[in-house]
Amino acid sequence: MNETAKQYLGQIAKDVNLEEGVNGIKRILVELHRSATMSLRDLAEATRFPPPVVSLVLNKLSNDGMVHRDKFGARYTEQGMKYVEMELGIMSLSTVACDGCDGTGFELDPEGRHSRLFESLEEIVSARPNADVTLDQAKCTVDTLARRLLLLHAWHAFDGTSILFLGDDDFVSISSCIPEFTMDYFITDPLNQKPPFQATVLDIDDRIIAKINELAKGMMVRNLAARQDDVRQPLPADLRHAFDVVFTDPPYTVNGCKLFLSRAIDALKAERGSRIFLSFGHLPPFTMQTLQKMILDAGLSIEALYPAFNRYEGGNIIGNMSQLMVLSAGANVQPPHATDQAFSDSVYTATNEPQHVD
Repeated sequence: MNETAKQYLGQIAKDVNLEEGVNGIKRILVELHRSATMSLRDLAEATRFPPPVVSLVLNKLSNDGMVHRDKFGARYTEQGMKYVEMELGIMSLSTVACDGCDGTGFELDPEGRHSRLFESLEEIVSARPNADVTLDQAKCTVDTLARRLLLLHAWHAFDGTSILFLGDDDFVSISSCIPEFTMDYFITDPLNQKPPFQATVLDIDDRIIAKINELAKGMMVRNLAARQDDVRQPLPADLRHAFDVVFTDPPYTVNGCKLFLSRAIDALKAERGSRIFLSFGHLPPFTMQTLQKMILDAGLSIEALYPAFNRYEGGNIIGNMSQLMVLSAGANVQPPHATDQAFSDSVYTATNEPQHVD
């Protein structure tokens, strides 16, 4: 890429406030080159940028005569195609990928195996309360719900463990307890009535807690307890160092991640190898570096990272998707925020944050 082209892409990035800069704009151009026409949604998913940002970039390119947009999506003009190939060296074609796992590594419903599971998950999804955007709630899709169960199972999160769901507006906790999942993935022994795992849910939203408890009662689930709690306050004493596994999908801010990561660490047993499953939006490189440094400084290692693993019905601010990280505790784990102190910094993207719950 010559200097003139670099300046052109850099100016577009500056105009739309894209922190990834020249390389971020190039990502959009490459993905568009690999398809004759792409919808805004598909292009946003392919680049993992929020749709409004991608739309602004396309508008800039359209104004410059590089891209044509209509109801079918976006495609290069003759001028645009010549520019990206001759000036930017973009020549690649589409990648052949597995459709079964959607790039996550966890194939859904092979040979109809999970058809009954999906039916039950659909019922659970329909029972979830409406999203409260002031709490950065965005409901994950049914496919994501199923993939989360498969991932947790693959990482041994349900094998004789106590697991904490730190916030659960997606209802992963109750989904993990339904017979359509447990009967397929755990031994059914009438002589052993002990559930394979114990689950606890903490959530600030009393609607979430009430509905999870209602579903658990209706299903006669014996290994799930849900309670209302505001994690901006220190964890209740009985929940500290009590869990083998923590699953959390925190608010969209770095402060939100810092808070939930701190409470997750405080909830873990003081044992090497205890795990945290952390979902968080895709970030610009230097912000991601800040987040990863926070994780490493806390004494955790990143065992795995699954890009675009979570898909949401809403959550436009994060492009309706997020990554999922598997974190493992080392020898000396210290939360980034003190366990005995309340958290006073803003954690939600909304300005009208809910009041503290004492």
